[in-house]
Amino acid sequence: MLRLSVLLLAALFISSAAVAEDQNLTDKQPQPKQEQSQQGNSEEKKADLPPPSVGQKSSPSWEIGAGVVTVNNEQWTRLAVGVDVPIWKFGIFFDLELFIDSEGKFSNKGWNFKDEPLEAITRKIRYIRFGHEQDPLFIKFGGLSSVTFGYGLIMDRFTNMLHYPDQKLLGLQFYLNDISPIGISLQTVLADFKELNDDGGLAGVRLAVKPFKPSGTPIISGISIGGSYVRDFNQYSPARKWDVQRPKSVGLYDYLISLNVPVREALDTVRNTGLGDPIEDEYKYYNELNAKKDDDAYGLIGGDVGIPIIDKKLLGVEIYGQAAIRDDGKHGWGIGVPGVALRAGPIWANLEYRHSEGRFEFNHFNTYYLDERLTRDPVVHTKEELLISNTLNGIYGRLGANIAGILILDGSYQHLIGKKKDGEEKTKDRRFEAVAAAGEIITQKIPKISMAEFYYNKSNIGYLKDKFFDKTEYMYYGYRIGFDITSGATLIWDSRYGFKRDKNGDLESNNFISVQTAITF
Repeated sequence: MLRLSVLLLAALFISSAAVAEDQNLTDKQPQPKQEQSQQGNSEEKKADLPPPSVGQKSSPSWEIGAGVVTVNNEQWTRLAVGVDVPIWKFGIFFDLELFIDSEGKFSNKGWNFKDEPLEAITRKIRYIRFGHEQDPLFIKFGGLSSVTFGYGLIMDRFTNMLHYPDQKLLGLQFYLNDISPIGISLQTVLADFKELNDDGGLAGVRLAVKPFKPSGTPIISGISIGGSYVRDFNQYSPARKWDVQRPKSVGLYDYLISLNVPVREALDTVRNTGLGDPIEDEYKYYNELNAKKDDDAYGLIGGDVGIPIIDKKLLGVEIYGQAAIRDDGKHGWGIGVPGVALRAGPIWANLEYRHSEGRFEFNHFNTYYLDERLTRDPVVHTKEELLISNTLNGIYGRLGANIAGILILDGSYQHLIGKKKDGEEKTKDRRFEAVAAAGEIITQKIPKISMAEFYYNKSNIGYLKDKFFDKTEYMYYGYRIGFDITSGATLIWDSRYGFKRDKNGDLESNNFISVQTAITF
């Protein structure tokens, strides 16, 4: 029913500047989480709006782009021509692109109509949308950015654009915002339509009401009660696209055994050829092959309540509580209560007490979820399988400020401590993220600079006996700088750095670099 309800609706993504900005962690937008859940307040959703050029012009706007992007861990050249066509409240962006691979040859990426017709067609449309996020009705089809349910306990600033334009995922958002006398708000989200072909798909729905709104009583009328459900129908869905090949060393090993060569001698012979370890390679082969066939779902059900104590233009104070539990009957749940959200002019902040039991993680479906859901090296495992049965207590806090239009800062930190369920061993769940961006005053004063920001994100701090800023597969950081070349032409340098494990379990780079030149007219 969840997938059916999500599939009935359609819509999409934002303009080229918004695309790059969203993909570079719009999760770092300077807004409190509670504001993202109040869909009816236009002031609180300003940062989520497309720029004025998107869908608000009466005539089409064109864009020509050229630059270097990361495709399959290689640096390719991308040439693109796009046009944004506004039609009433609708907006459609047509996107034509060509890729030149690392060998200097034109790639058929996005043009293989014979073998990948859906991919070839959908890459020609960057987005289709109706309305904007703060409107009573909003539909967006294509790239998703900074999607939060409630106060973020289950889904927190989720995006399907981590690897754009290498990957163009067909996501969906459908929102009804503060309608009817009791203020009904509905959010439905689907991360990627194409995963439905692999018995998968990450989908979610949230329904919230303000039951006392008709009374008009201060504070009481603003009480909001919501329920959310998010489910990854197949965490192994990405494995469907893996190219799994039987290792050459196994063939040589089998051949030596057929000649009655002793096992130890056969193993040593294969290892000495440099073809690898036949036993390890064989295990890895079957491990990856089985992953292509596996199905494993994971979902969370939750609820939240918010009470606005003060709701003024320059000052807002809200008390809230939230809770979630696994949908598979396994022991795992968490609560965030009490929580306090503050908005005071240019400052925003959240502080909440958190408690969890069993195999549970706060903000499980987060910005990096599509990268973390399934890990291939050194062995195949899902994000859920890494959850440890703990009893944890601690705090979560978020603080941000717009300092006189000069500097925008936003960061959050979670510190939970406790012990494992099956012993006295102490355990922790610590995570930190921060962003620093130049404000409008700076970008207007510095010639040719249209934007400058740096971000850092790390989770599971100390899990691998690592220190706060040590490199692990749970760390991402990067920067984004925009240079104005001439009127209507902008060069955007976007670099995101991360790490993953190779087949030996060692860390290696997992980076995304994009250098794009965009001309709009």
